[in-house]
Amino acid sequence: ENQKTTKGVFTTTVGFLDVGNSFSPDRDAVCDVLNNNVIEGAVAIAQSCPRLMIMRAFSSYYDSKPSSLNAVPIILETKEFQDLRVEIMRVVEEDYENAAAYVKIFDEHRRVYKHNKTWNFEAYKAKTQSLREIKRDMMRMRDWLRELEKMKISSTIGSLYVDSKTLKGQLVPIAERTLNEIKGMLLEIAREACLSSLTELQGYIKALNERPEELDDFMNFQVFHSEQVANKVEVVKKASQVDDMYELL
Repeated sequence: ENQKTTKGVFTTTVGFLDVGNSFSPDRDAVCDVLNNNVIEGAVAIAQSCPRLMIMRAFSSYYDSKPSSLNAVPIILETKEFQDLRVEIMRVVEEDYENAAAYVKIFDEHRRVYKHNKTWNFEAYKAKTQSLREIKRDMMRMRDWLRELEKMKISSTIGSLYVDSKTLKGQLVPIAERTLNEIKGMLLEIAREACLSSLTELQGYIKALNERPEELDDFMNFQVFHSEQVANKVEVVKKASQVDDMYELL
């Protein structure tokens, strides 16, 4: 069959568990519906079909009211029917086994699921984070989102249409939410660092603009100026860090 154009008879949705994967509906649920609804319903149709020998139009040809056997128990007891029922169950079980093997391709995205189990933004925010660590965590979330973008949303495995779009729809918001929370924290840090650097620079500018009028003041000014020249690298470094923070956003 062409999997690009053929949709399975039964739709099942894959999901992550703490250990392994889940299918909804699972194999037992599908087999139960087949046994108790589909197959029994098909047999009931045979019983409801009109029969010529008991139709009113032919009643005049009989001396007494004709009767007929119940078709349902007869069909259910035939070896052919029982063999077909067993074969149907076997195919469904086999398709679920193949589907279980197929969905292992999503194991690389399980880290997003596990991350959601342990992520605590308030605890993360309370911990002192270097810009390097924040950049690392943001890059990881962006990598996860790029990988999730390429995640398959469905596939046909035998009689099953395996839906993975739902799983993707659960994982993407996890990475997006974490990324946005870290970006919000970084924005706050960057704003505070920017204001701190601006205040510091404005203080330097104000002090340097106050020209000394006395010799003693001039000597003090020279000392202050020398200190600022020595601190230039540190000041530029702080300004550069602020630029780096805003670039990450």
